[in-house]
Amino acid sequence: MMYSKFYKIIMLALVAGLVSGCGDEGDGSTFGTVGTGGGNSITPSEPIGIIAGDGFFMLFNPAVLSVIAADFPDNAYIQQESTITVFADNIFDGVAPSGQIVKFKTEWGTFVDGDTCTLESGSCSITWSSGAPWSTPPDCRVAFTAWTIGEEVFADTGNGLFDAGETLLLDYPEPVLDVDSDGFYNSTVITFEGVPEFIDMNVINGDTSAGGGKDGIFTPADGLYSGTLCASDNTANCTINTSRVIFAVADLFLADPGTVAAPGITVCNTGSY
Repeated sequence: MMYSKFYKIIMLALVAGLVSGCGDEGDGSTFGTVGTGGGNSITPSEPIGIIAGDGFFMLFNPAVLSVIAADFPDNAYIQQESTITVFADNIFDGVAPSGQIVKFKTEWGTFVDGDTCTLESGSCSITWSSGAPWSTPPDCRVAFTAWTIGEEVFADTGNGLFDAGETLLLDYPEPVLDVDSDGFYNSTVITFEGVPEFIDMNVINGDTSAGGGKDGIFTPADGLYSGTLCASDNTANCTINTSRVIFAVADLFLADPGTVAAPGITVCNTGSY
């Protein structure tokens, strides 16, 4: 279903009710709280366990940020920072083991100490810094995507396995940086970097070199379960993969602190969300 990212932040871990699927209407595939992206490969460490998609989400502190020119027309401004913390549970709703890498991508601003963090006791954090106030996203929302290795989620009827007839709750497409906050991948929407919304994770002929080897094509959800809990008599509804890239999307909101905005600066306020 389509949903707002603001709703996702408020509801936190209640992402199990978000169903991802492959859509044929327009160019969109809906997506749940999942993610891959950036630059762009993560190799799972075998001993550390698998993260469940419905237990993977992120929060901001602060969640609403005041960004505005401090000394117009001299183009001086104060960069504001927000701490982004990602939380992860394992497939049995326990704290995800430490040591797994999480990667991040955003449409605006920069990550202060790099775009990755390493899970420790089920969470990790990075720091983001705002860009120039005259280049803020026009909708006053800054889109973020976090991704790691995990598995998809299904509605279990009781035996702990994905059996025939059970519903797949989170079926991940290729990760998306949802810059228009509509809950869909849209091929006509372009990021500030001038690229499509999706984060290209697919390599060509095994080429994983930086900046190369991507296929440039959005891969929608496949309708099959990828994870460790496929029942032996239900393999037709499962992929051969026991893990995949999962991702979470969320927005950081921008607000005008009350200073008179300079010409060309988008005035943001919480009443517009």
